Order: sequence, then structure tokens, then C-alpha cells
Amino acid sequence: MSEWVSLIEAQAMIEVRFPAAPSMIQAATKAMKDGRISVRGTLLRRKRSLDFVPILNPGQNYEGLIDDNGRQIDAQYDIDTREVNLADLLKWMAKFNTSPTVNPEPANQNNDQDDAPTQGRPRGRSYVLLDAPLVEQMRQMVLDRIEPSPTAAAWAIIGRDGHGAYGNADPINKVDRLVGRYTKLYRD
Repeated sequence: MSEWVSLIEAQAMIEVRFPAAPSMIQAATKAMKDGRISVRGTLLRRKRSLDFVPILNPGQNYEGLIDDNGRQIDAQYDIDTREVNLADLLKWMAKFNTSPTVNPEPANQNNDQDDAPTQGRPRGRSYVLLDAPLVEQMRQMVLDRIEPSPTAAAWAIIGRDGHGAYGNADPINKVDRLVGRYTKLYRD
């Protein structure tokens, strides 16, 4: 039997695991919609009812809840009974593991290539968590129509010299990396 946690607990687990990446909750929500993380329960919307009788002047009609300024209030409230499968959530979060992997092979003492510099980044190191806030900024720029495309937003964030994003790659490669993460997260 699998264990289920409330949606709020699942979001808290994601925030604790990825504190610098607010877009991870959006990615988890997308994974839940795609069926990669099992969800059960529903989101119920109910109408509020008055616990008082409004006093009206002659000729006035009561149209619903109003605030102090006379504007109508949204008269609905939500009851969220959705629960998330804990095993699916943990498996999904494990995909984004950023800790370096341990090489299971013993080091060869007689190998001359141990001191030679390796090409590229070390295995197990990823820019996923470091890029997440930048991807979130890109999303806001595109949604607010500050920039017309994810590519233009990436260039605006990292600058022409590329110092706005992590890594030693060329600026064009950093833009490609950020746009790739953007399109993977927000395929709309």
C-alpha cells in the first residue's frame, strides 16, 4: 500500500528540497497533470452563504457579498482534498539530484591520465538548480510581454557577455541551455 500526502505537504517538500527554485513547484504541477506523479482527490468549489441578513434601504436589491468599498467579493471558496503519492513524488524529485556521483570503479594508481585535465564539466554536476531562478525570470518576462520570446528573455537576463548565467560556456551556449530548460518546463 502506498503512502499519500496532502498537496500542501508535497509542495512544502519540494520547497525544502529546492529552496532556490520556485519554478520546481510549477514543474511538479505539470508532472501531476501529465500523470508522472499520481494524484487523488478533488478541488471543490463552493458558494459562500451569508451568516447574517443584510439590511437594505427601500428600493435596494442585494446582489451578493460586498466589501467596505462597495465592490462585489468573489463568493466562492475552495476545499482542496487532493493528495499526492509519496513514492512518485520522491522518484520525481530524485531526477533532479544535484549531488556529485561517486565513481564505483577503484582509482588506478598506475594511470598517467589521472593528472590530465578532463574536458567538460564533472559528471554528476548540473546547472538545473542554478538555472531555475533564471528560467522563472524568463517566464515572467515572456508573460509580461517585456521580451517577445524565451531566447530574447535569456539574452536580456545573461547579457551579451554571458555573465548573468553560471558556467564557463560561451554566451550562445548558455542561452541555448536556458531556452532548452524553458521549453522543457513550459510547453504551452
